[in-house]
Order: sequence, then C-alpha cells, then structure tokens
Amino acid sequence: INGNAPVSIAALGTTAFPAISRDPRNVFMRRVKAKPASGYAHKQYITSMDVYDFGPLLAGRDPQSFQQQQQQLQQQQSSEGPSPPATATDRNLMKHIESFRITNSGPFVAKVSFAFESATKEEEPVETEKKPPPKKGAPQEKAKPAFEDFPFLVEPQELELEVDETKEVKVCCFPVKEGTYSDTLVATVQDNPEPVRFQLCAIGATPKVNLETTEVNFDRLLLKQVATNFVKVSNVCAVPVRWRLVPPPEPGIPTPFAIDPPSLEGTVGVAEEKNIAFTFRAMEAATHKFNMKLQIGDIEGLRDLVDTQDLPVSAEAFSVDVVPEFPNGGTGLAYGDIRVGLSVEQQFQVTNNGKYAVNYEVKVRRKAIRDILEIDLDGTGGGQPMATLEPGQKKTVKVKCAPAKEMQCPEPSRRGGRGDELELLVYEAKTGEPVQLDLPPITLSFRAMFNSFSVTPPRGLNFAPVKVGDCGAHEFELYNDGMFKFDWFLFDPARPCSEGGARKPEKGELAIGPFTVRPAEGVLNPKESKKVEVKFVATEDQLYDCKMGIQVDGMPDGVSKSRMNATADVDQTAQNFFIMATGGNRDAGAGFREYLLTAQSCTPGIDTENVQAIFEEQFVAHNLDDAIATAGRIDIRAYSEEDRAFSFGPVVVNASAADASAIGAGGGGGGAGGSLDAAKFRITNPKAIPCDVKFDIKARDNGKDGLPFDLSTRELSIPPHEYRYVKVRFRPPSLRTYSATFEATVPEGKDPKTNVLQFELRGDGTAPSVSLEGPPLFGDTGGEFKFGRLQVGRSHAVDFVLRNDGIVPATARYEMQEATPHFTVNCCRNIPLEPKAKQPFQVRFTPQAIGDFAVPIRVCTVHNPYEDTTIRFTGTGYIDEVSWDLKDAARPAGASEDVDHTASVLPPATDELDLGAVPVGGESSVTFHISNTSKDPIRFQFPETLPEPFSNCLKISPSVGHVQPGARKAIVFTFAPKEKLKEQAQLEAAIATIAYEGGFEEDWDDSMRVAAYTPKASAYESMGSAAGEDQSDGAASPRSPVSPSSRAGFEEIVPEEPAHRILEGSSRALPLHVQAAADEQSFETDTESILFAPTVLFQKRAHRIQVRNPSSIPLPFTWRIVPKHSGDKALGVRAYSIAPQRGSIAPGAAQEFTVRFAPVEVECFTGRLECEIPKLPSGRKPLHIEIDGTALRPWCHFELPPSDYRMRRQSDTALDPKYQIVEFESLGTRVKNTRRFYVLNPTSENYDFVWKPEEVERRGEEDPFRCVTKRGTILSGKKYEMVFEYLPTSTGTHESFWTFSLIGKEASQSFLLAGAVKEPRIGTDRPNVNFSRLLLGAHARETVNIVNKEHLPFSFSIVKSSYEVEGQLPVITVSPTSGVVGPGTSFPLEVAFKPTEEKSYNFNVICNIKRREKPVLLNVKGEGYKIHTKLVLEDSTRDDRLLHPGVRELLDFGDMQVQERRSFTLRLSSPGFKRGESGRGDSQDGTEDAPAVSYDFIWQIRTQKGGLVAPHPDAPPYLAISPMHGVATQE
Repeated sequence: INGNAPVSIAALGTTAFPAISRDPRNVFMRRVKAKPASGYAHKQYITSMDVYDFGPLLAGRDPQSFQQQQQQLQQQQSSEGPSPPATATDRNLMKHIESFRITNSGPFVAKVSFAFESATKEEEPVETEKKPPPKKGAPQEKAKPAFEDFPFLVEPQELELEVDETKEVKVCCFPVKEGTYSDTLVATVQDNPEPVRFQLCAIGATPKVNLETTEVNFDRLLLKQVATNFVKVSNVCAVPVRWRLVPPPEPGIPTPFAIDPPSLEGTVGVAEEKNIAFTFRAMEAATHKFNMKLQIGDIEGLRDLVDTQDLPVSAEAFSVDVVPEFPNGGTGLAYGDIRVGLSVEQQFQVTNNGKYAVNYEVKVRRKAIRDILEIDLDGTGGGQPMATLEPGQKKTVKVKCAPAKEMQCPEPSRRGGRGDELELLVYEAKTGEPVQLDLPPITLSFRAMFNSFSVTPPRGLNFAPVKVGDCGAHEFELYNDGMFKFDWFLFDPARPCSEGGARKPEKGELAIGPFTVRPAEGVLNPKESKKVEVKFVATEDQLYDCKMGIQVDGMPDGVSKSRMNATADVDQTAQNFFIMATGGNRDAGAGFREYLLTAQSCTPGIDTENVQAIFEEQFVAHNLDDAIATAGRIDIRAYSEEDRAFSFGPVVVNASAADASAIGAGGGGGGAGGSLDAAKFRITNPKAIPCDVKFDIKARDNGKDGLPFDLSTRELSIPPHEYRYVKVRFRPPSLRTYSATFEATVPEGKDPKTNVLQFELRGDGTAPSVSLEGPPLFGDTGGEFKFGRLQVGRSHAVDFVLRNDGIVPATARYEMQEATPHFTVNCCRNIPLEPKAKQPFQVRFTPQAIGDFAVPIRVCTVHNPYEDTTIRFTGTGYIDEVSWDLKDAARPAGASEDVDHTASVLPPATDELDLGAVPVGGESSVTFHISNTSKDPIRFQFPETLPEPFSNCLKISPSVGHVQPGARKAIVFTFAPKEKLKEQAQLEAAIATIAYEGGFEEDWDDSMRVAAYTPKASAYESMGSAAGEDQSDGAASPRSPVSPSSRAGFEEIVPEEPAHRILEGSSRALPLHVQAAADEQSFETDTESILFAPTVLFQKRAHRIQVRNPSSIPLPFTWRIVPKHSGDKALGVRAYSIAPQRGSIAPGAAQEFTVRFAPVEVECFTGRLECEIPKLPSGRKPLHIEIDGTALRPWCHFELPPSDYRMRRQSDTALDPKYQIVEFESLGTRVKNTRRFYVLNPTSENYDFVWKPEEVERRGEEDPFRCVTKRGTILSGKKYEMVFEYLPTSTGTHESFWTFSLIGKEASQSFLLAGAVKEPRIGTDRPNVNFSRLLLGAHARETVNIVNKEHLPFSFSIVKSSYEVEGQLPVITVSPTSGVVGPGTSFPLEVAFKPTEEKSYNFNVICNIKRREKPVLLNVKGEGYKIHTKLVLEDSTRDDRLLHPGVRELLDFGDMQVQERRSFTLRLSSPGFKRGESGRGDSQDGTEDAPAVSYDFIWQIRTQKGGLVAPHPDAPPYLAISPMHGVATQE
C-alpha cells in the first residue's frame, strides 16, 4: 500500500456505560412543581422535592389483590376475547399502583434490576437460635424489613432494554396502618457502577371525624316558635369519610323534630365540614328527650360502618301571658290640650300571668311621636329601653309627652282618625325572642299648641318720611289669639343680656335707636289685646330699619305660626335673627316674633352732584374748549366741570326776538340767537319729603350795575322724588363779558352737600361784526376808490373780502344806491357768514362810454349799527386808437419794492414802464405791446437818440414798424447799465396813420431779417460798416444790417419798408414814461469767523450773523459750506447748516442768518461759509466766514423729543434740571399707552444698562408706569429701543422718577415719566332733541351725530333701558345702538319719536363710550297729543247744549215764512289735555313752552241717504254755513 510506505490510519473509539434515562419528564407521567395548597398530592412527581408522592391511600388493603390483578391481566392478554369493564374495586386498586417508564438512553443493551433501598440495607441478625454457617460460595442472606413499615412493591424486578427502548415498571404502595411512608426505588444497570434512584412517599389513612358538639339541646321554646340547631361534622383524616345517624328505636324521632339531610347519612370530603340541621317546632307545650348514634366508615367499602359517638337530643315548648291595664278601663293614653314646650305624664300597668319571666318594651311607631315621648317602663325613671317582668309580677309604665311644635294626635288628615301610635312588645326573657300576644295597639290622643298672638299692623310700623327736628307717633296692637295665658315683653335683639338671652326692658319702656316704645312688657289672657305706642324723633338725615323682638313664652322659633297674621314658614332670615336675639341658643324655652320699625329722617335737599341731569339740555364737558370742539362751534351753551361754570356763550347785545330769528338764520342757532331763549336748569328733589328751593343770582365783582341774568322764578316747591325747571335768561346790554353766581338754596336743608347748588354764570355780550378787506383807501366812515382811466370795452375788477372775525354768525348786506351799467357787484345782496367764515366781494368797472362815472355802494352788518359804510367807486372811460398795452408786461426781477400797494389793484398804467433794478454790468429785458384799435394801419418810430441817461444803456427792438388795424406788436426794452443810476425819463414815439400804395397791406418792422446774396468782400465791408455804426451811435439803426450769415456770400439784412404814405393830420406823439435803477452789488457784515464751544454729539448749538445791503438794489445770495482747504474731506462740514440758505436782501435792509452746529461724530470741523453774490464788482472781496467747532462723545444718546412739561408742571417744588422728561397722554383711564424711544451707543464698546425706579412715597396707589425693557445690552454703534407703559386707573397727572444706569460705568441719567389722563373729546353735536308736540301714532325723526375729535377710534353703545320701559311699547328708538366712531369723524344716530299716550315724555338716553369715564347723555323730549273736539249749540233762551259725536242731533228751525231767515250758532272748540299741576315754576316734563296745535275743519251737508248737497241760501235745502272750512287752534 502506497509503495510500502508508512500509512496513517485514524482510529476513533467511544467508551460508555450502559445507562437508563433518569429525566423525570421521561419517567413520570404526572408532574407538578410543588405540593398543592391543600397539602396532599395524588400520584404526582414533585419537582421541587425530587420525590414521587402517592398521596393519601386507604390503609388495610391486601397487597395480594395486586398479584391477582396481574394474573388476570396476563390471562386476558393470552385470551382473544374482549376485556371486561373495570369495576369499582379495580378503580380503587389503581390508586395504589403507578407505572414508571424506563428508557435505555445508553449505547448498549441495558439489563436493569429494581430493588427498594429499604430492602438492601443490611441489618444485624437476631440471635434467637444458632444457624449453621452458609456454604462456601452461597450468597449470604440479609434480613428483610417488615412490610408494614415499607409497604412498597415493584413489578417486574428485572428488565432488559434495547438501545432507545422504553418499558414500564409498576410500583405499588399498600399501607397497612395510618401513617407516613417513604422509600427509594433503586435501578441498577449491569456493568454500570452508578445506580439510578427514585424517591417515593405515601400516606396511609383511616376514616376519622370530629363533632363540634356532643349534645343537641333546644332548651325551652315559645309556642309557635321554630328553632334550629346544627351539629358540625369535620373530616380530620386524609381520605373521604362516610357517616350515618342511627335514630332511636320505636317510636323513633318525635314529630316536632326534623333532621336535614332527611336520609340521615352522607359523606365528608378531605378537610371538609358539614352541618347536620336539627329543627324543633314548638306546636304545643311539652318536653322531649331522645338519643341518636353516629356511625362512620370509608367511602370505598373496604370496611363496614362503625359506631363512634352517642348524640342526645332535648327540647321544651312553653307559652307567655302578659296583659296591659289602662286607667278608667280604656285602651290608650289621653293627654288632652298641651302647650308646646310643656311636659304632661300618663301611666298604665303591665301584668305577667305566664310560667317564665319576660322582657317588655313600649314601641312608638312614628318618629314624630317618638321624639316627643319619654317612656319609663318600670316607674323607676331609669330610662332603660327594656324591662323584665317576673312570673305573676305587675309594673307601672309612665309616659311623658313634651311636644316641641304644634301638632295633634290623631291627625285629622289621617285616614280613620285613630291614634294607634304605641305598641306593647313582649320578649322571652332568656332568649330575647319576641312573643306574639295579639295585643291591640295603644292609642294616643293629644293636641299640642303654641301660645299664639297677632300684631296689627302685622309686619311692622313704617313712619312716613319725617323732617329733621320733627317727631311722629304710631301704635300697634298685640292680641292673644291662643288658648293659654302668657307673659310678654319687648327687647332689642342687638343688646342681649350677659347670659345670651333677650334683655327685659327697664321701667316698662324700650328704646331702640331713635324709637321709644311703651309699654314694653305685660300679661295677656286668651282673646285679650294691648296697644303699644312707638315714637320716632328725626335727628339726622338717615334711613332707619330697626328690628324689635316680641318675647312670648311657648312660641315657635323665629316667627309665629298657625293663627298668627304672619308667614307660616321659618325663613333663613328669621332663623338668623333668632340666633342673634337668643345668643345662639336654639333650645331656649321661649320663642319670639320680630317686628320692624322703619322710618326715614330727611333733611330737605336737592341734587347738586349730577350735573348731567341738571344741565340735561346743554353741553356738559370737562372744560369749555372740549364742549366747543365737540359741538364744532363756539355759540353754544355748556357747563364746564373744571370751572364749575355755565356759559351762555356769545349773545347779541339788546337783540329782540325778531333779531334772534334773523341771526339764527345765519346758522348760529343754539348760541347767539338761541341764547335769547332762557336756559333751563333741572332742579331735582331726591328726598322723600317736599322741598322748598329759593333761587338767586349774585354778582361776583360786587358791582352796582344791574346783572343781565333774569330768573323765571325766585322760589319753587318740588314734590318728593320729582323735578322742576328754573329758567335763566341772559340779556347783555353791552359788549363785554358778564359773570355772576347762580344759587339754589334749600332754607331748611342741613346737609351741605344737598342744601346749596352753586355755580358760575358766564356770558359774552357781542354783536355781529363783518370786516371788509381790500385796498386800504378809506376809513370807517367810508371813502372813495378810483379805478382810474380804463378804455371803453375793457373791464377791471377789484376784489374785496367780507370776513366774520367775530364769534357769532353775522349777515352782511350791500345796496347799490344808483343803477349803472358801468359798475357791477359779483355777490348776493345778503351774505350770511358763520364765525371765521369769509366771502369774496368783487366790484367790476366796465366803461360803456367815454366819460367819468361814479356809483356809491353801501355795505352794512345786520343788527350792528356801528358797521355801516358807503364806498364811492369812480372811473373814467376813454377811447384811444393807438395805445401802449402794458397789462401783460412782466414785472422784472429787482423791480422797485417801495411802490404803492394799492397800485396792484388798480388798472395797469397805460404809459408807465418800470425796467426794474439791475446791477451795474447786468442786463434785464421787458416786453410790452403797442395796440392799434383803429381801422387803418399805423406807423410808429422811437427816437434814434434816447434821452439821458438811457442813451447808452437801453436798446429798443423794434424801434420802427407798422401795426395793422385791430392788431398789436410786441416791443422789447433791454436795459444794460454801465454805471449807477436811478432815473425816470419820457420817451415819445412818433405815431402816424398810413395808407399802403398799391392797396397791398404788409406787416413790417426793423427787427425782421431776410437773407440776401452779396459779394464776400462787400459783405465784410457791410459788416464792418454796420459794426462801426453800432459802436458810434450806441444803438442799432433800423436800416443797418446785423451779423452776417454763417454761409459765405449771404447776409441777413432788414427788408425794405413797404411803400406807404402818411395821411394828413394823423401824425402825433405817443409818450411812454420809463423808470430804472442800477447800482453795484455790495454787502456789510461784522462777522469774520465763528468758533463753536465744545458740543456733545447729537446736540445743537446756534450762532446768528447779520448781513446788510447798503446798495439801492436787491442783493441776491446763495450760501454754501465747504472745507477750509480744497483738499480736505467734507465730512466735518456736514455738521453745519445755515438758514436761510438763499434769497434776496432788500435795498438798505439787513438779513439775519442762523448757523447751526450739530455734530454726530467726532471729526475735524474746520470749514468756511461762502456766500455767492452775482455781479459782484471785480476787486471786491467775496463774503467768506471761517467756522470751527469741537465735539464731545457721550456714553449714550437719548432720542427724545423736546418737552415743555417743566414749564407747565404744577408743584410746590421745582424740578431738578438733572431730569429728562418723557411725557405720556392717555385718552381715558385703564388704557395701556406705550412710549418708545431709542438709546444710541456712540462708543466703541458694548455695555449693559438697567432701569431702576426711585424710591418715592405714594399715597395708596400703584405706580401706573412700567418699564418693559428693564435690562439689556447696547452694542457699539447700535441703537436699543426702550419701551415704557402707562396704565392709569384714575384721572389727573401722574409722575414717576426713574434712573438709567450703565452697569460697571459711572454713568447714569435721571428721568421723570409724566402722564396725564385726558377725557376723550367725543360727544353729541347737540345736547338735546325736542320733538315738541306730535299727534298720537305719528312719527318724527331727528339725526344726532356722535362727534369724535380725537385721533383714535372709539366704540359706543346705547343703553336701551334708559329710554325703554319694561312691558311697554317703546316711545323713542335710537338706531343704531352701537358702533365705532372713527378718528376725526362723526357717526349719525337716528332718533325716532312715536308717542303712544297723550302725555309729555322726557328721557335721558345714555350712550356709553369706551374708555370714557362718564357716559354721554342725550336729552329727548316730546309730547303726544290728539285732537279733542267739542261742538256746542248756543241758545240764548236756554243753556248751551253739547252735541255728542256719533249721535244724530236735530236742529229745528220751526215754521218759517218765505224769505225769512233763522240761524243757529255752533261753537267748535278743542280743549287740550290737562297736565299735572306743578305749582310755581315750570312743569316737570319741561314742555310748557310747546306751541299750540292747529287743525283743519270742514263742514258737509248730506241728505238722509248720504248724498252730498252743496249749501246755498237761495236753493233747496236753503241752508248756508259760515265759515264752511278753516283752521282752529287747540286750547
């Protein structure tokens, strides 16, 4: 193999012993982890104990039965027939046998032999006799243990198992006696030195029970009672037990007895208990005794039952005889009438006629009766719940009745009306069993009642309001309507006695507050009464509600009941009152009745605080400015809360009613015109007694002059809780301000808050005033205005302005006293003007012909005799065919400023031309026209040599020319002065009418140019010739050529003048006056340089300089700021500014300039102010000013606006200058206002800051200021926004002091936060709406605007309850009831009035404005009426007869002759409804000034069939009525 080379062969072998499996899961069929809770296992392997437990087994079973069973099994296996079914014996036997599975788990065939460890133990042999020694080689004999100690068997004892084969081994246990057995089954495998062990255990048990009692004794039992006793049988062994009771011999168990179970036998499981019930029924009196036996055995039938114990049974049945005996042979207890709170006793007897002692009790059926009864069962007063009655014994039972409330037994409402309330219950004394004796219930009868009384008046005495100092007396009656006599007394619940009860009065009199009561105590028999007097003395203005207690014994708690004239239920208030009166003792024996004494002590007075109601028809505002702002006009009536003053506003002096209507037509209405109507003040009596009020108006300055204020009445009597109006009329006699004090005094008033109403009356006497603004050519008495000369057909207007600078509306009126077509006024004749309004007033002069014209115009102010002016307007009309048209000539720059201002309103002069003021070396041009209105062309020519000084500085173009008919030609004057001058000169232009030859008309002047071809040299010569002429003459000749064209060979020349001829006699001169001024530009100043002091960044400094103009012409200027050196950067100069920067300085005047230095960074600020002045003479030094400054860098900069609060602050101490001020303004209270500002860090480092409030004493109010940004970090060069909030809760001015500090730096700044609460200026544009009289069912509407004068919107809501009455149809409606009024706008409200009753209405409609402290009131008045007609037939012979509507009346004319006339007189009237009498003064509704109501009437005549008949005295039916229709007025 392999070439006989060595070969490696792998050899593998395994060594092992033959073995069997010892895994319990393979060996044992049933396994558990631990023993059951009962303590017994049944044929189970216990894993935790590693033992197989057979559990309890019945001891004594023969082990031969196992051998027999095995033989039978072998025979059955050998036979082929079916196996017989298992019997009970087989099943019981199997409890002793278990099969173990033995498996060969080794690799070899295993031969296993089994033996018990108890059998393998070697024991010492007992030497009872000598035995021969064993033979050599024979096995030695070992002593076998006794079977009764180790009752285990195994079959078969040897097994041979193939590999993985499993066979069963049966292991048995047959205990011989009671006890616990254990052993170990040892399995030995051949060739395996280590055996396998299986531990075994078992319990041997025999039947055994235990009885809880050995005797059944029922003792004695009442007849008809049933008793059951139980005998408990307990299994005290480990196997179930079978038991049986053996009855006595004949006659057996007596009939009254019954045993459960009836079979008298049963089984008891392991650890089980069972009760055997013995029941005895006592049917008749007798004694019973007999004996029973208890037998037990096993349930497998291994042995018979055996006797274990005797059980004797005994019982006795007996009867009870107990009888109650009531007084007078009755069947119950009768108490009669009992007063609540008292105790009454009744009694009865109980006798025991029976053999044994009994217990008894008296049971009360109802809880209500049980609570009032006290039962003593044996008369000893012990109060025990039950008593014992011995045989033949008799005891007395006492029952006390103490009712605590009114009640009756039997109750009438209960069915049958019986009082079966008590029941006698009897119990067997020994056992306590109740005995049924068939005794009837014990009846109970009584009637419990309180002491009852009534008081008249029932609830209390109410004194009418009594004036302070007076007294009143009333009395009440106390009546005993109960059945018992009682003592009574009155007491003050607020003053209990020391023991906590009611305190009795002293000396028969009781004083409670201002009340005195007598008598205060006594005795009342049944049906008896007593009168008590109560006096009240009014000492101060107060409402008194005093409670008085009426103490009566035997009364219920709190209030009387039953027949008392008061409520039947005790409410919580009465209970609390009772506790207070009795010191908290609810169990007090006596009750009481509370009695109220009510009185009002009143001081006469009027409402002096509700100014909204007092001035309900006027504006009410914080100050007059707010009222005027809300109303939108000054002529209003308003009350100022701040000044406590009522202002009539401006009122026209000595104005009559007619004047008022005229003034009112101007739109003033409520002020100047309306003030002629008296102002009505509402005087309200809030008290419960009438009030007499006296009125007076006193002068404030103690002057002797009469006051212009008139009162409508000096005295008023106002009923309780009503109001009246007092009128004050203001009639100013002169133009001045009047002031007085209005006083409404209550003479009998004691309270200073209500006895005087005082406020200031103010009014301004004024007159309507209209000023006429225009040319100031006349004075107050009139004057003359001259239009001057104006060409016919042209028009010129002068504008005037009519302005009302007064405070009342005014009406201006003009009258043109003569009619003329040359003057017109462009305005209406009557011009109404509101205050501060204006109206243009234009007078136009249009001459229609040649001549001088004049017209006087009268301008006057209605109702102001001092303003009556007549102005005479004059003018001259002329006609000139050729004229200068200077109307469109523009005023040149620098024209003279000292000309008359009136000249600007006059027609422009036709021959005066101003060339203006021009600096020497400068130039100005003026363009005007020459106009030809004739029918022929004209020729004009200016002189070739102009007069001095204009000969060398004035050029005219064109200087000669033609003007066609109806045309005009522009002429330009160019003024270029070479030296100083200020002159006027007259230039005369030659004018002539011409006619063109050949009939061809052509326009021409010397400014026209045409192009002409000429030789080049000639052109130059011509050019030179023309230039020489210009230089020599100083003015361009109209016939000389001008500059040549740019093209060679061509030149511009003046065209030849058209051929014409001058008409004879048409030559004339047209003068023109020319004025001009020229001077050198010049200036003067004292400032050469400006040096600003060191200035903190972001602050400002200012310096003023002055520059004068000494020349005679204006000095134009333009400033600019530049660095000092041209190469410097212009960063620093940006910190400078100058104002004004450009403009002009008038001749001879001075101009002040302000230079400001405002640095924002530290830089070089060296610079120069340069003023640019045009045409400054050469050699004159320009106006330059050197400027310089220095900047300081602060730690921080606060960007706050300037504040004048320091000047406005009202305080006793001045504010330290170190404080910067931050102001807040709040529109109303409880509004969050936020103020934001920035703090700049101009340094190069970051730093932290903190805000801290200064410690300042506050008077009970919180600081309304809050800092939102208390801490933070400001970065270098950055801004930080600071936020403060202001939330005021009260009006007025609030201050808070704070400090801003930089953390880690010695830098801080103090601040004052100042906040003011401002009442929002929002309200209605009029304070009241008066609908006057309105027919029932009709509608009227008015619009009222809610005006918001603030910059924020405000929401509003109308309170409907202020004008709607619950349960009634609304008379007025307001729409809408809510909304938002935008800032600076108004919101319309529609108020509708629809009367439903014939009466007067007065409502104060409440409008709540958000954030406004007080609501806005709108007073609405109106009156509903209907027409009441009354037709009366007048009769001179008899009384007048009233004709009723709807009733057919007869007018009998009687028999009449033809042409005879007879008549009846019918009187038609309409009486108005009568208002309530108000005494002196105006009525409460305030409609006494309402106008009378008119109505129409018409008569109709109808036939009996209803047809209309025209009345005619001369035709059938010969009737006439006069008047047939008309208008009547209601009375």
